[in-house]
Amino acid sequence: MDHFLYGTACAEADPGQFPHVTEWLATIRDLGVKALVVLGPDPFGDTDSREVFCACPDTYAKAAQALCQSDAYGKAWRESKSPLAAWLCWNDQDSLSDWRTNWNQHGLNSMVRIELPLPMGRSFECFVFCNTAIPGRSEAADICYAMMSAWPMLKDEITSTKLGISARERESLVAAADGLTARETSLRMRCTERTVTHHWSSVMRKMQTKNKVAAVQRASWLGLI
Repeated sequence: MDHFLYGTACAEADPGQFPHVTEWLATIRDLGVKALVVLGPDPFGDTDSREVFCACPDTYAKAAQALCQSDAYGKAWRESKSPLAAWLCWNDQDSLSDWRTNWNQHGLNSMVRIELPLPMGRSFECFVFCNTAIPGRSEAADICYAMMSAWPMLKDEITSTKLGISARERESLVAAADGLTARETSLRMRCTERTVTHHWSSVMRKMQTKNKVAAVQRASWLGLI
């Protein structure tokens, strides 16, 4: 059963696409943490749809996909007003026929889930997997605190990598969200208006939107800005 909270990979692992995530996992390996999976809203789907934004290390990509495609947590969990943080343990003796089977095969038998709400009824779901059973609320809270403390930095890396948005493109989006014109944005970013326009055009293409306002809106509910 799920337990509620109210309110690493090894240091030698290849950082791959997510160097900050890999570094963070290494700092909390003494808690038994081995993997992080972040599920987020499908950029082009409805509120029921979710995708794998991060599976680190990527050894667990298949297990992360199985979790994503299952009916565990997600929109139904949010709409039931269930807690934002919970933890779950299982063992080899459990009769597993769901997404946990994949994690069990990797020797991971517990996880802490933290939900981070986004606009428009969407959210990020962070699953921190461990290779030892989580004894109780205090230990789960330690993992939850570590995740929440690092989330601002991890989110920027995860969302930018998933969506293919560069740091400068993201900066131009923030300026657009602030209501700045191309000229005002160029002064803030210390570049030409043409460069700003290029960034906005690139973002609209990647976000599959027809105008800057729609791109800002989509970036907002994806947690990019």
